[in-house]
Amino acid sequence: MFNLFKKKKPQQEKAPQQMECPKCGGAMTLTSGLTYKFHCRGQELEASNVTAMKCANCGEMMFSWDEAQRIQKFAHESVDWEDKTE
Repeated sequence: MFNLFKKKKPQQEKAPQQMECPKCGGAMTLTSGLTYKFHCRGQELEASNVTAMKCANCGEMMFSWDEAQRIQKFAHESVDWEDKTE
């Protein structure tokens, strides 16, 4: 016997290539190879080769969950921050 109903493969959701900036209403575009400067525990850090939605108007950046986790791991390693929740 054969199955008439084929199982559909789950489609991976693609990140939008453009969206409206929540800060200024400008156009945000998915951009790779960015440098993200920020402060962590009193130190100025610079994460390179970051992918984010970046607003062409105001420079606002939005990160995917995976990219945010990668940046967080980089920050913790850079300032020798021990995660006490594990």
